[in-house]
Amino acid sequence: MTPLDWNPVSGWEWGTTIPDPLNPNIVYASGSGILKITYPSEQWIDVSPNLDPKFYGRTTISQPLAFAPWNQHELVAGFQFVMASVDGGAHWTKLSPDLGFPKDVTPPPDSLRGRGAPGTVVGSAIQSLALSSVRRGVIWVGTNLGLIKVTTDEGKTWQDVTIPDLQPRADILAIEASRFDPATAYAVADRHGTGDYQPYIYRTHDYGKTWTLIVTGLATNQPSGSFARVVREDTKRQGLLFAGTESGMYVSFDDGDNWQSLQLNLPNTSYRDLVVKGNDLVVGTYGRGIWVLDDFSPLRQIAAATASEPAHLFAPGDAIRVRRNVGADTPFPPEVPHGLNAPDGALIYYYLAAKPTGDVTLDVLGAGGAVVRHMSSAAVTPVKEAAQPPNPSFWTFTPQPLPSDVGTNRVNWDLRADDPPAFSHSYEINANPGLTPPSPEGPLVAPGVYTIRLTVAGKSYTQPVTVGGERSALARDGRGCARTGGVTVEDRGRDEGSVGRLRSRCRDASSGRGR
Repeated sequence: MTPLDWNPVSGWEWGTTIPDPLNPNIVYASGSGILKITYPSEQWIDVSPNLDPKFYGRTTISQPLAFAPWNQHELVAGFQFVMASVDGGAHWTKLSPDLGFPKDVTPPPDSLRGRGAPGTVVGSAIQSLALSSVRRGVIWVGTNLGLIKVTTDEGKTWQDVTIPDLQPRADILAIEASRFDPATAYAVADRHGTGDYQPYIYRTHDYGKTWTLIVTGLATNQPSGSFARVVREDTKRQGLLFAGTESGMYVSFDDGDNWQSLQLNLPNTSYRDLVVKGNDLVVGTYGRGIWVLDDFSPLRQIAAATASEPAHLFAPGDAIRVRRNVGADTPFPPEVPHGLNAPDGALIYYYLAAKPTGDVTLDVLGAGGAVVRHMSSAAVTPVKEAAQPPNPSFWTFTPQPLPSDVGTNRVNWDLRADDPPAFSHSYEINANPGLTPPSPEGPLVAPGVYTIRLTVAGKSYTQPVTVGGERSALARDGRGCARTGGVTVEDRGRDEGSVGRLRSRCRDASSGRGR
């Protein structure tokens, strides 16, 4: 994935960018109005209700936008009011009164735009917005001055459920409505504007009547800042939470009671947004970086008993057959900025409590029990042609033995059978840096259910894995253009959303860069 795969969104360097859930060729972006952008023309118009000179809307620079889970035609935007449109911004309806003032303060007329007489309370604007996917009508909002409001009837009535002692300088950077319980929500409060750089994440199970501070395990007093930025709940496992702070990433397996680092290979930077997409966790940084943790299925399966087992094989997520680029073109030089695609096929995780004394093996079994693919931790002997490949060395794939380190290991099965015996091997020319294997290769396996068998110290552990058929080469995108089979980088980027939008370009089977 290179800079050529990206196209700027006509929004702003802050704000919110979301696709229309019913039409991926329409994107909305806040930060400088509310822009409605239509692809492939990339024409845009401002549909913000602030175009009405009588509206007097107050916004933060990160004005939240969301589509209602109960009505995918309904676009919801935060001002000092919660506003909604069901016709793409042509008409807007207020779903709330002015929510930018504490419950004991009467808001001044809208025309004052929150700037009352000296000494009066300044009105805040909605900084964060969360709509429940469990119960229709539950909407949570947080403001840039520490207020939290909630409605359970789609805006007919609102309750002030502000966390005590947070005002007046806290900023509710994020609110996450639980995906399992309508009364549960998580809120991130930022007080670094007051010189307080500590993390503040709160949890409620009773629609905000009470809040619990959940920060045990989060780093504090880091030179780069420890205040929290965002929290998200997993879509499949209740109580599995992810949090981003000014300096790192964290995970909690017990609803936030305890946190531990999920930094892995991430840089020390500011983590501003998170999204769970299928089995992947996607994070966006203030450095305009997008990082993907591919298939975090093991995090959904970890239990206290796992650590007491000598070995554990986690159930892998479903895999889709993907044919890599086979066009006779060349990859970019390594110095061109790029990001690698997800590893091919099925990602397989396993845990080892101690370093094995013998070889670890991993076998893939077909429906009849025959071994389709065999992998081992024993050293891999390269083919003789690898000593002098016809291509630059950074093009070629170097086979690696199965990892056998203490802790969690990961390997990918590329959904191919074992390589056939051959007298000689060759290397194709194709735009897959580091992934060009020697040929001949084993064939792609047929779609179906296979068994993964891990063998450690003479004991075997098994899990099923489902292999799905690759997407048809005749599949059509939103513009009626043919797309190649497999999961392309365009497919991954279109739904994940962040500071940019991957191009939705028509490509044929012999296209250039990317899969």
